[in-house]
Amino acid sequence: MLKNILSGSDCASCKICCIFDKYDLWETPVLDDELKAKTAERFPDASFVRKGDGWIFRMSEAEDGLYYCPMLDSKTGCRLGDEKPFDCRIWPYRIMSLGGSRVISIASICPTMYKKPLEELCAELERDGLGEKIFAFADAHPYIVKPYEDGYPILKVEKSRVPKAKNADMQRLESQLAFLMEADKLKNIYRQTYTRTDDLPPMPENSNITKPYPRRENDAEHSFSLALFTTVLAEYSNEPIDVPKTMKMVLVHDIVEIDAGDTYCYDAAGNSTKAERENAAAKRLFGLLPAEQAEEYIGLWREFEERETPEARFAHVMDRIQPLLLNLSRDGLSWQEHGIHFGQVEKRMSVMADGSESLHSYMLKLLCAARDKGILPE
Repeated sequence: MLKNILSGSDCASCKICCIFDKYDLWETPVLDDELKAKTAERFPDASFVRKGDGWIFRMSEAEDGLYYCPMLDSKTGCRLGDEKPFDCRIWPYRIMSLGGSRVISIASICPTMYKKPLEELCAELERDGLGEKIFAFADAHPYIVKPYEDGYPILKVEKSRVPKAKNADMQRLESQLAFLMEADKLKNIYRQTYTRTDDLPPMPENSNITKPYPRRENDAEHSFSLALFTTVLAEYSNEPIDVPKTMKMVLVHDIVEIDAGDTYCYDAAGNSTKAERENAAAKRLFGLLPAEQAEEYIGLWREFEERETPEARFAHVMDRIQPLLLNLSRDGLSWQEHGIHFGQVEKRMSVMADGSESLHSYMLKLLCAARDKGILPE
């Protein structure tokens, strides 16, 4: 798509866009379902990982600490030919989100393009409507939009794409309000974990409940807590994360429980049917939203469940820490009710290391102390 200003020989002699370190893995190109299927058929050795509603290549760290795209041939360049992901076809232009808008920027690591005057790079986006084509592709495939990174010069800002409300057509707003009112039901989905302090809500005059009592936390409280935990503890992530995206992820991750119910993490029978129930719930609940919001939110929910991205891995750390701390503050009340022992909790906590080794280490110390105190039996 950029043959006017970037030659194939320049790319063949460079290949820097096909090599990543651990800090720019977020730049990994995303394939849609159709291209992923074609690529898998052409290259049976390729392996893929879900990312939102798209796919990325599975890459392993090489001895030099870098990650090499499996489609890169050290001698001939990209093995995909013209059948490349859209990210690759527009490289080094990137489409990013910034302050609620979408922008097109330029990656500073491309040695050929970065030497060109910004006026020439901006002019190329206007040639044959390239910039609008990029925005249009992102409309159909929102998962290719990356969070804005410092150091990427912004070349084009999209005109506002939020529809203006009209008295004659309030369908979009009505869909959003319908979803929000449905989401309010999270307040009535109770978890197994108790809140930190006893509760005494307003009671009728003739009520015989006169003392505060332990109350289980509901999903709305849990989701809010995870968002707060995320913004406070983000610095402990193993990898840099998009904090607003991670907060949005934890806010919507339990929406499905409105239909599917809260499945206790140690309930083997319940967990055997959890995926089926929650998939059906996701389709109905997120389907209440306008199409592009529905696609974004169900993509965030799937990303959380699959735990393949830095944001999803850290979100799972938050989802482990918060109930653990509540259980410890209640001297293991919920664990004792269900006969849970140390080994079960330790095993559930082990995935935390994937998102934050430091938080996992600290929480393991608290868990061992609870065992030693008899709060959590061996």
